[in-house]
Amino acid sequence: MTKIIVLISETFPPDLCGVADYIFITGQELSKKYEVHILTRKKSKVKHYSIDGVAVHEIMSSKFYILDIIQFLRTINPEIIDVHLSYSSASQLHKKNIFSLCNSFLLRICFNKSKLFCTVHELTSFLQTNNPLLAIYRKARDYFHTRFYDYYFCVDKRYLQYFKSSNKSFIPHFSNIPTLLKTKKITSPTILYFGTIAKHKNIDKLISLIDKISSIKSDIKLILIGGIVDSYKFQFQKLIAQSSKKNIDYLGFFKQDEIVSIINECSYAIFPFKVLDKNSSILAMLVNGLIVIAETDENLEFSRHHNNFYTTKELTQEFIIHVIDSTLNSEIEPYSNDILVANNIAIRIAIYESK
Repeated sequence: MTKIIVLISETFPPDLCGVADYIFITGQELSKKYEVHILTRKKSKVKHYSIDGVAVHEIMSSKFYILDIIQFLRTINPEIIDVHLSYSSASQLHKKNIFSLCNSFLLRICFNKSKLFCTVHELTSFLQTNNPLLAIYRKARDYFHTRFYDYYFCVDKRYLQYFKSSNKSFIPHFSNIPTLLKTKKITSPTILYFGTIAKHKNIDKLISLIDKISSIKSDIKLILIGGIVDSYKFQFQKLIAQSSKKNIDYLGFFKQDEIVSIINECSYAIFPFKVLDKNSSILAMLVNGLIVIAETDENLEFSRHHNNFYTTKELTQEFIIHVIDSTLNSEIEPYSNDILVANNIAIRIAIYESK
């Protein structure tokens, strides 16, 4: 008899969010072996529908959404429940919601015959802050949100140290933007920034670097796509206006199917902030045949297996020029997303079946 597995996530397509895409792809792949149900928040009204063999239930609403979850789960009695913990801005159910701290405890006492898993996309206690009260709140929130599960999948290796239990493992990420490319020719010094436009992303530094490089390489171009954080809009618009060159374009925020055409126009992707293993945007760029330039202090997992990923502890114009000069007019093989997805799902299934 086919086992029933439930994935619970506050965010799901059409939300413009990496975790939403992650849930969708994970559900599709798991449906090849299990009966898969995805529980997510209600957009306007309760909806139940099927997509690519996966049953989707938009039922979660209000601060007491755990009650919606429990009521539904009792109708199907799943063998496996996998809660995806994320504080994505695409969902507001967790915002200032003290009742959500009880979620893992209530799932434990109501479904003690089910295996409870938690896929940890984000722990806010790892975020830096100068506010001691906020730091305490974040630690308490992470503790209660993750307290009562049988096993933890961590998309960031740093999170492994957070859990005292031995029932935990790092689970490698995959790209949420697939591709059919087999090879790609690096034809122009067009660089893409893809992600949130915010002060802590060092956008001002990036624009300054491109301005300086354009005095040496007049054909260099920077394209920025992504949503702008409200508190940064005025400063960002001022930066663009003050840029001395006309080779910096902000194109706005795009849906996933629209992003691919922009990616295909570029040869490089740049991340002017400290990146981590859980950054699926980097994988999306590598999978789509871009050479990635990034800052990091970490020995990243995927950088060991691909030579199109150039990292430095401090991004400089010399480093960017070096990467472009050494790779322009070369032909590269994009990262294989099929292998990444298969690896992720194989790890999940092995642990689902063993616990």
